[in-house]
Amino acid sequence: MLARLDPALFEAAITEAEAELEKAEVELGLARTKGDRNRPLYTKGYISELDYLPIRTAEKTAEAAVLSAQAAVKKARTNLDYATIRSPIDGTVIERNIEAGQTIAASLSTPTLFVIAEDLSRMQIKTNVDESDIGQVREKIPVQFTVQTHKGKTFSGEVSQIRLQPKTISNVVHYTVVVDAENQDGLLLPGMTATADLIIGRAENALLVSNSALRFSPEPTEGSDQLVPGHRMSIAPSLQHPSMSSSLYILNESGKPNRVAVGTGLSNDQMTEVKDTTSIKEGMMVISGENRGKEQKKTMRSLLPAPPDN
Repeated sequence: MLARLDPALFEAAITEAEAELEKAEVELGLARTKGDRNRPLYTKGYISELDYLPIRTAEKTAEAAVLSAQAAVKKARTNLDYATIRSPIDGTVIERNIEAGQTIAASLSTPTLFVIAEDLSRMQIKTNVDESDIGQVREKIPVQFTVQTHKGKTFSGEVSQIRLQPKTISNVVHYTVVVDAENQDGLLLPGMTATADLIIGRAENALLVSNSALRFSPEPTEGSDQLVPGHRMSIAPSLQHPSMSSSLYILNESGKPNRVAVGTGLSNDQMTEVKDTTSIKEGMMVISGENRGKEQKKTMRSLLPAPPDN
């Protein structure tokens, strides 16, 4: 039991309904007695059908009144039972919106009195994924996430649901992805903010290069073929995108740039995996810079489900 409403009015309603039921039963008995006395007279023709019709109608009306009174008693008792609010599940109360002695009023909307967590050993994360990345998300893919209160600790989970209802946040369309996570130690609490990484690919001991180096396109000025060397790239593992072919500009032993075609694999926002390790090695100098190609104009439109066929 979570709470109990004041039962005085409900108990009074039961008493009133039972009294109405008793009254209806007495009236039914009287109507049936009149019917029993006049039925033989009507059968033998001593009274007309016009005289017998009100007697039969009164009997049927009394029977209906008894049924109505019985329903009223049942309703009043049900309301009294509802005065005791019980939890529908075993769990933990994580929110309580009432205090002892407080008046509860419900009109068109039902008030929320308690919020109950069934099992705090299993948690869910509702994370927002923008439309440019949602195509790579699938159910059952692994997820790693952190929370602010446990710095340096990484938790794990997996995607259980991808919801199709979009929502716009800062003019960017997002989709809600539900992640299931175990919480056997009880370190995760309801309402915590999690930073989640959805792992769509993995590479071990990968050779990485800056994305800006892959975007670099030389445009020598008139009368000059010199290119400015970029920064020295260090190599560290990373993740995330389909394989493709691209090119890098590296500095040879004489300090001049050479174009090298490479195969690329997983990528994130900063680094890309280089799969061709014959022409490029760890520690080589690569030229990086901004993409100088012409920007392509794109028309962004909202996608909606097609209307049903007539």
